[in-house]
Amino acid sequence: KSFNFFHNLMGKYGLLKKYDNHLDIGGAEGFIGFLCIKNQIVNNSKSIDPLHVEESSLKRELIYYFFVLKNIITKVISKQRFIGKNGFVIKSDIFNNLKLFPRFKSIRISKENVFNLKEKYDLITSIGSLEYFKPEEILEKIYKLLNSQGICYINVSYAWFLMFFKKKQDLGNIASLL
Repeated sequence: KSFNFFHNLMGKYGLLKKYDNHLDIGGAEGFIGFLCIKNQIVNNSKSIDPLHVEESSLKRELIYYFFVLKNIITKVISKQRFIGKNGFVIKSDIFNNLKLFPRFKSIRISKENVFNLKEKYDLITSIGSLEYFKPEEILEKIYKLLNSQGICYINVSYAWFLMFFKKKQDLGNIASLL
């Protein structure tokens, strides 16, 4: 679901173009980077997470193909599966349009500290992990890691998290980082 939100939002604003270097902060097993590669959004992806992750590219591939095949079968069996909670058709969702034979390219999984990174990135994503950082520090670091035309996508668990962490007069400084 997180990748679907990301894909829909990026598509809505015309940002689904080809990015060269991608960084996923707090990416655990690297599924966001993996799906970005499979859908040809990025050429190279690096997923960093300080926690030890049992990373297996074979397992990731098997999960992907199981999901794609299940979608194909349910499309044939049930036309109703496209109808959402309130009767809206959701045929455009990326999970209904995943490729059966996408290109195979691995991603890099790392336990590096984000604050030690020096590389520049065209796309930086962080899904559900920003609340583990001090907001001013991580947003400043993300800004430094982005290329001049880079895009940053942040999805936080709590809608209020970035809005209420500091006094009102300091919000302008943080907003200018984005």
